[in-house]
Amino acid sequence: MGAIVYAAAMSHVLYPDYYGKNVGPHGRRMVEALIAEVQAMGAALRAARPDALVVVADDHLNVFSYDAVPALCVRVGRSVDRMVQADAIEFDRALDGLPARYPLHEDLAARILEQGIEDGFDLAASWSAPLDHAFLSPVGTLYGMSAAPPLVPFWVNCFVAPRPTARRCFDAGRLISRVIAGGPWRVAIIATGGLSHFPELSLARVGQSDPAFDRRVVGWIESGDHEALCALGAKELHETGSHELLNWMVLIGAVSPARGRVRFFGEMGRIDLAAVEWDVREPADAPPASGAAGVRASLLDVVLYRLKKDAAFRARFQADAGAALAGADLTDAERAALVAWDSRRLNELGGSLHLLVSIPHLGKH
Repeated sequence: MGAIVYAAAMSHVLYPDYYGKNVGPHGRRMVEALIAEVQAMGAALRAARPDALVVVADDHLNVFSYDAVPALCVRVGRSVDRMVQADAIEFDRALDGLPARYPLHEDLAARILEQGIEDGFDLAASWSAPLDHAFLSPVGTLYGMSAAPPLVPFWVNCFVAPRPTARRCFDAGRLISRVIAGGPWRVAIIATGGLSHFPELSLARVGQSDPAFDRRVVGWIESGDHEALCALGAKELHETGSHELLNWMVLIGAVSPARGRVRFFGEMGRIDLAAVEWDVREPADAPPASGAAGVRASLLDVVLYRLKKDAAFRARFQADAGAALAGADLTDAERAALVAWDSRRLNELGGSLHLLVSIPHLGKH
């Protein structure tokens, strides 16, 4: 039987230069103190020896576009890249120096997706989205120079209305807990973001936080009053700038009824910062999920889709397939079939029929 062996939540812009520039010396000092505490928490995380690390965070319109904004999304595949942003502003420069690619825990991600469908969660899946500071700044701070275990990135739409409710996010965490209980893995879970900042997502209110609201939320976390947290409405979260509390609600659902222990709390003015751990020595009260995972990431289809939609990439592929595919996360068999353009073999390996027959100059029935 699987188990959650470590759980924590923390603010995710762990980059002193950002606060030094936008808040001043006291902001820099406060985030430096938070970073030191998160680094100390990393020792406990590493000692728990998780097989996988679920990271619940949000997208700052770095990954998803207005073509489609999923309420909840799981990153699938074998690996994930760090986001690269030209001329990045301060908080995206928190990614500088971090590894370019991270392993993913394909089996756990697949099980979450499959069980989600069984349990009424129409979770989105991404095979190619990179990770921004919301995911990797905390992971890098927790693990330092040590290698992180395979990740399961889990996005929550915190900023584009309509957003999922606090209760729905809590229930998504219960789903994750059931999946973990039904599997063979030791799993750590972290949630990132917050506390209150950017109220109403209004430029006129940038620089404000809501300490009274944050103290109330932290009190509920410490007392284990999860019903009060679930009852928080979209209007209150929006007006206080507590959008990213939705990430924390997924984790709280996963570890309920455990109570949190505050490791850090600071009222900066521009944002309130926090780090919290949960005692998960006793299993959460979610019954295990049943059934084997049948979902598998088709990274081959990511390449086939790009061949269909990206004319420049398709031209490079037709000129020198091997060079065009350099760095693609493919198995040897997939790579060989692509280079040979053996469409029947590509289909046998899981390639989408609809893509294989519709790629300009390559597709055929």
